Amino acid sequence: IPNQIMSLYTPFSNYIEVNQEYRQVVADEEPSFWDSREVEYTHYRQQWNLAHENPSFTPKVPLCVTIDASSLCNLRCLGCHQSIEGAVKDAGQLKSDDALRIIDQCAEIGVPSISFAWKGEPTLNKYLPEMVAYCRVKGILETRTVTNCLSPHKGIYEELCEAGLHRMIISVDGHTKESLEKYRRGANWEQLNENIERILRWKMAHKSVFPIVRIQCVRTI
Repeated sequence: IPNQIMSLYTPFSNYIEVNQEYRQVVADEEPSFWDSREVEYTHYRQQWNLAHENPSFTPKVPLCVTIDASSLCNLRCLGCHQSIEGAVKDAGQLKSDDALRIIDQCAEIGVPSISFAWKGEPTLNKYLPEMVAYCRVKGILETRTVTNCLSPHKGIYEELCEAGLHRMIISVDGHTKESLEKYRRGANWEQLNENIERILRWKMAHKSVFPIVRIQCVRTI
């Protein structure tokens, strides 16, 4: 698949990739990860490219629906609205039944992607793996989440892998224990590394390309 067809990110991303060459190789290979749905996935990614090239482009259905599994967060990162007292109103967690109902509605109209991430830490919701698994049952093409990888729910990351999560973006924002714990207040460097290793061990043990894992950092920390 030509590079110009498979853009690295959605047009709303502003990442600066430090391993651009390798990332492009992965992006070119990604459609094959979807096996029998490779053509469908390629078409889906092309829709994002069309949106990037033409601001007036409107797809027939939303390319991605965001479900806020939890507006609560266990960290108070500098620069995040969660660190401002009173900034998050009526914070809580989405009930499983409500999430499944939304997923049903998405599947009914053919939404290709669902993202479980918005204002808070999605893995604080212990029902997140159930939501992801239900997306698979309903035929959602791609599921993703963004996490600080410090959930208090033991085993939830392995459960997400088993549920069939496609993408897991891990926000680290620090290359050392000192920088991580300074910026991500409430974080624990050792626990973070242990959780990441557990995810990667699960992938290796099951010889699975999913979830595709990305580490996201702020380079100036």
